[in-house]
Amino acid sequence: MSVQLPFKEGDTVVELGGGERPLIKQVQGLKSVNVDIRPLPEVDVVRNLEEDFSDIGQFDGLFANYLLEHISWRKVPHFLEQCAKILKPGACAFFVVPDTYAQMQKVLQKKPEDISLEDSCFIFGGQDFSDNTHKWLISRPFLKKLLNDAGFDEVRFISHPNSEARDVFVEAYRGDSKVAEEKVKLNLGSFTVTYGHGWINCDIRADIKPVVEAKGHIFEYCDVTKPLRWGDNTVDVIVAHHLIEHLDRQEGDLMLRECLRVLKLGGVIRLGTPDLETFIRMLPQFKVTYQKEYEVQHSEDDADAFFRLAFMGHKTIYTYESLRKKMDSIGFTDIKRVRAGQSRSNAVLIETVDSFPDHSFFLEASKGGSPPTTYKEERTPVITVREKKQPYQQYLDDEIKGGSQDAG
Repeated sequence: MSVQLPFKEGDTVVELGGGERPLIKQVQGLKSVNVDIRPLPEVDVVRNLEEDFSDIGQFDGLFANYLLEHISWRKVPHFLEQCAKILKPGACAFFVVPDTYAQMQKVLQKKPEDISLEDSCFIFGGQDFSDNTHKWLISRPFLKKLLNDAGFDEVRFISHPNSEARDVFVEAYRGDSKVAEEKVKLNLGSFTVTYGHGWINCDIRADIKPVVEAKGHIFEYCDVTKPLRWGDNTVDVIVAHHLIEHLDRQEGDLMLRECLRVLKLGGVIRLGTPDLETFIRMLPQFKVTYQKEYEVQHSEDDADAFFRLAFMGHKTIYTYESLRKKMDSIGFTDIKRVRAGQSRSNAVLIETVDSFPDHSFFLEASKGGSPPTTYKEERTPVITVREKKQPYQQYLDDEIKGGSQDAG
């Protein structure tokens, strides 16, 4: 599994808890310092990471792979503060952690009599040696709060490529992170998923204005089925997540043409929308994951479940290819499918969060000329993470194989 890292060639990256298999040392173009409690040949600095380690220096980046969950819940705030202290202003800490809340949701889908010791392994760690124990419960909102409190002003969650893993990648930028270059930034169809940093959050629901402004964010009423108020060539970047499927095809064309008109030459638009192909492929899993949100539990059969998932409140649905062709015909250039958390725009990369990455595809395009910034996918380095096959990971593999056999 390849993971794109938020570091650039030549950076010195500290790896916390790398032990006998430090991953950053394997990445060409990076300088690495491996810090671990064990005095192993591969370890550069020996420290107890539950104590003060801020004396080891300042670094361009931090990497911690399945470490955070092994820090005592009593020490987590202090640990994160230490992480911020050893980073240069604007530098990024990259954590790979289990989403304990999502893990518990998976286990609770079982009947009580079906609970096994493997479920404890899944949630509490392999425990094949004394420190291999998960010591606290992680959820995305809770971790974001802890990171913000520790001095990280931007926190981004990137879903694991394997949706069964219930793990998550976290990018956390220390305060004074770089300011995105784009000035006029529109978040169309925002609802309550709004952004700060000068983003203009637009929605047809005027009643959410107090909620948005209570967060300190800008809100503006906007009906995207009508011409946008911005002038020609005045907007730097546009984000529209889970909006276009609420418009019929003619309304969607109008919105895209208006977006092209107001964008500056080289400006970027990013769309996120439910993916027809993903719904078809993942229907059995989504029937469980989204049963309450879309009342799938009341569906009569798979066809009804599919309709509720894909079309409840929606007027249409796209595949990447169908939306790409539409945008190409309208006049957008450099149209590309991008992964969640990946963007050619600094503003999108640093200041926004992608919605529903498990059943969406994301597409970016430009208005003529060259994009103002580069794709995140072009940032180096890329790291290949080997499966450790720890007991709880093996449990995941067994669950996946078992599900496949049941389906057959």
